[in-house]
Amino acid sequence: MDAIAWWDGGAVTAVEVRQEAQRLPVALRDQFLTENGQRELLHSVVSKRLLAQEARRRGLDRSEDVRRQVQELEERLAVQALLAANERALPQVTDDELKAYFEQHQAEFRQPTKVRIGRVLVHGSDAKAKARIAALRARLLKREPLDKVAAAGDGPEKDVGGVVGWVTEATDDETRAALALSKVGEVSPVVAKDGALSVLTCLERVEAKDATLAEVRGQVEGRLGPVRQRKAFDALVSQLKAQAQVSFKP
Repeated sequence: MDAIAWWDGGAVTAVEVRQEAQRLPVALRDQFLTENGQRELLHSVVSKRLLAQEARRRGLDRSEDVRRQVQELEERLAVQALLAANERALPQVTDDELKAYFEQHQAEFRQPTKVRIGRVLVHGSDAKAKARIAALRARLLKREPLDKVAAAGDGPEKDVGGVVGWVTEATDDETRAALALSKVGEVSPVVAKDGALSVLTCLERVEAKDATLAEVRGQVEGRLGPVRQRKAFDALVSQLKAQAQVSFKP
């Protein structure tokens, strides 16, 4: 036995400590890879074993409450194992199943209109800020390069050439203005938001369209999986009830 800690009545092996480390959340696991971390984990395992040993010595493991919780845990783990085995036994999803699910839910996979926008923003909403944003908007209307106009603004986009990115959903006045831009180069009216004034310009626009199954196959598979698992679960429960001839009191 490759024991790395031992006492009267028990021992801990290096393998057991590694197994304990593997049960830790991934975010915590790395801190126990160092020498100090492994020693800390070893002390933790020893402490847990000694506490369990003492509980058994006092007979607490035989208490009604502990035995009830152990039974509940055993049942839960057994049911989880049964459901996992039932899911593994499911046949691989077919193209016909994917196609049928996609056609029934096609509207949910529709790709929305999206607009890639550039922005020029100035802080404030007083007369001075309004004059600044009007002048900057006029420069965009004259087709001056976005990066040069944005550099004269105050927003964070000035450091990336004025490019903000794609907008697909209207959630406020600015995004509504973005989606209203119908062609490349179009410039929005001035938009007031959060104590600032901005002007948007359309860099690219892609109209809404129905997706093909090939384009969203991964999403369809991801959605269909839980549906098939639920059907398999319901079928298993129905089968077990029928076999056991379950009756319920009226």
